[in-house]
Amino acid sequence: MAPMSIIGMSNGQGGTRPGIQGTNGDPSDWWDDENGDLTIQHQNCMWNVHSAIVKESGWFRAATQDIRFNGVLDVPSFGEVKTANILHEVLAFLHTGEFACNVWEEVPSFLTCIHAYFVAEFFEIEALKKEMVSRIKNLSKIVISIYGKDRKPLWQIGETEEKTHLRSFLRAVTETETKFDWRAKLQKALYDSGERMAARLLELPEFQEFVATEIGKNFSRAIGLRDF
Repeated sequence: MAPMSIIGMSNGQGGTRPGIQGTNGDPSDWWDDENGDLTIQHQNCMWNVHSAIVKESGWFRAATQDIRFNGVLDVPSFGEVKTANILHEVLAFLHTGEFACNVWEEVPSFLTCIHAYFVAEFFEIEALKKEMVSRIKNLSKIVISIYGKDRKPLWQIGETEEKTHLRSFLRAVTETETKFDWRAKLQKALYDSGERMAARLLELPEFQEFVATEIGKNFSRAIGLRDF
């Protein structure tokens, strides 16, 4: 299914919502809440939400303390691409506890977790930050479970789910080092995951390019990989 235009579809309240695709390419289940008491506006999109729910976000809690425009809150851009799509998933998470966003990767993996973590930090949503740290840990366990089923060296096999996750992991480490400030829990999750997947990372063709960089070399040594 091709992504819809960011102009989106009418929400029945005179506004629009972005065309969102979830983890498996399916549209996000959450739309908005027609019984909501607050309207969120961003770019060309609009959502009706419950103010009590979105106030679980520290950013929204502060922003809604001084609404002087009839219950409508304009959210500015926050330094990411496709921010309307991302904001939709942030609001969906606050209402449903589910976060499914393929803005950063066609198949959401480690890199998506990193970006989502810092989006959660911007909006001050502790539950979403914890969810992304948990997903990083679980993804590394998924890679190991795949490894248990097929012990052929990675250079002997074609494109696999395992390779997709491992490549995403290398990108996640690189982008965290170059674009973001480290956070202790996030750093621990990435390093622990790297140690868990170390044997498979060594077999990934892209790993040699990774360790040719200062970031890759330092990270690899930190997770116990020295002979590469």
